[in-house]
Amino acid sequence: MVPRLRRSRAVVTAVRRGWILLAIAVAAPIAGGVDPDAQARSVPTADEPHAPKLAGRSVLWIQRPNRKTAELWTLSPGQQPRRVRVFEEPSGRGLAVELATSPTRTLFTTFNYVQLATEYSDAIANPAWYLGVPGSSLEPFDQCNDQLPSMRSSDVWGDAYVYRRCGEPRERVAVRDESNEPMSPPRDVGVSGIGARIAGRFVAWLETEPDYNAFCCSPVPDIVVYDRVNDVEVYRLPAAELPGLIRGLDLQDDGKVAFSYVIHRSNDVAGEGLGWASPSEPYFHRLPVPDGNLNDFRLIDDQVAYQGGLETYFFWVKSAKIGLIDLQGNGGLLARRTDARMFSESVDFDGERVVWRELGCEKYRLVIVEASRQSVAPGPRRRCPLQVLESPTVRNGKVTLRLSCGPNPDWWCPWHIALYTTGAVSRRIGRGRHDGSPVHLRLSNAGRRLLARKGSLHVRVRARIARYWAPEVRRTTVQLTTRG
Repeated sequence: MVPRLRRSRAVVTAVRRGWILLAIAVAAPIAGGVDPDAQARSVPTADEPHAPKLAGRSVLWIQRPNRKTAELWTLSPGQQPRRVRVFEEPSGRGLAVELATSPTRTLFTTFNYVQLATEYSDAIANPAWYLGVPGSSLEPFDQCNDQLPSMRSSDVWGDAYVYRRCGEPRERVAVRDESNEPMSPPRDVGVSGIGARIAGRFVAWLETEPDYNAFCCSPVPDIVVYDRVNDVEVYRLPAAELPGLIRGLDLQDDGKVAFSYVIHRSNDVAGEGLGWASPSEPYFHRLPVPDGNLNDFRLIDDQVAYQGGLETYFFWVKSAKIGLIDLQGNGGLLARRTDARMFSESVDFDGERVVWRELGCEKYRLVIVEASRQSVAPGPRRRCPLQVLESPTVRNGKVTLRLSCGPNPDWWCPWHIALYTTGAVSRRIGRGRHDGSPVHLRLSNAGRRLLARKGSLHVRVRARIARYWAPEVRRTTVQLTTRG
């Protein structure tokens, strides 16, 4: 049971009925459609979903079929998931993208690499920005040359948005408001601003060098909070007063900020911590989140939803947990065994719902949960069955199996396979190993004789995926036949 959290003044959403999540991921096939208004649903996706965003009752996300293509997808109540637009980088050098959205506006950023970094030159990317309503194909409205992605530097609040546009002598945080009654005129602020966020009348950013690296090596930045209506800096957290390199930033519509920072122990990175500050208390406050890699977080109505885990492999965070904590440090766990990558957004929270990504046995999925019950999402199955794509074939004592690696590419699954007889006494009659699919196994002499005598043999398959960072065992049974 998750402890009930202290109620705070509603800022964004209406009456809260408890800050605890029921998360029972009920699988729903794409063909039947999914209703995001239900208390808990999971949405299977064809490719790994990135940057899921809650936009009113709709959900938007990005899929990456390959490194030079990005697809924008949406799911609205009572409809099927729908691909909104495809963005491509024709040179094949790579494409980076960002997504920010509100119930009324979507801001999409592409970084088209025109030159990758080499020993003798720096990388060059040309960013372009697209704007529209959620679910629309979006229209380009600005672009520039030679700006590399850093932290996500665009954000949307209602009809107002911020992005990191090019300028002279350096990039600036651009503030735009397209509502019928503008709260502020368009203006450029925040020289060299990184990680810009907007909420209500406030804008926040990290003020630092243009090529800020949130992974390592850059100096600690200042955190700036600015009032876009009165055109005044509200407060600043100087670098000297921050506990470490800043890796994430979020903003609430009363000017409070939450931020993640690097924790060092024994001259090594031990993970990230979480802190906050406010206009009335403009200094660092630590939040007691578990040690580990803090992947993603959102600040809404004095509550922070965060995602993190202890183990990472090539920036993949294994079995990441999602929790909710208020600014007094009270909170609980929301979900287990979610999927995450460091420096990549994979969770969103709007005060009423939470969406995150899970790695299912056969597909990735987005889990969308209403914040209304006291239960913890268990996550996907701990053990996946082995999926055989075609009936096995037997030729000259060799068995060929075509296996599914689930939502991952074949190279993700280095198989170690063994075949066993069924019955009271089980004997191993074959084994083999291969990276990807198909897998070829050699039957033992006893296995050949047994199959030749019976003509058909029911066998158990034990498949070990020998990833050194996440080994896994899957099992099934198949029928071998000399006629196969």
